[in-house]
Amino acid sequence: MRAVVLSFVFILAGFLSGTIYSIFSLLRRASKNIIVTFVTDLVWCILAGFVYILCVFKVESGDFAFFETLCFAFGIVFEIIFVQNIFASFGKWVYNHKHKKGEEQ
Repeated sequence: MRAVVLSFVFILAGFLSGTIYSIFSLLRRASKNIIVTFVTDLVWCILAGFVYILCVFKVESGDFAFFETLCFAFGIVFEIIFVQNIFASFGKWVYNHKHKKGEEQ
């Protein structure tokens, strides 16, 4: 039962990291600048690593198990495949709405 709870925690942590990745992806698409892309990717890697290490030390008391890494990666992949479309649709709506207002003025 403990392994199931730990798996769920690491999947949620991966989902959180994937959500941060989606937000940074919107920033990259909006700017289309190589420096912004580099910085956002670097910050995401640092944040994702921090979230993972925090989960290992806080939840698992520093014990490392391979399934934790798999669950974390699964959470990121799940968010990118299924939820990122919602972020992309919202970003596209904001972008289109902003440019419509700019054309009216």
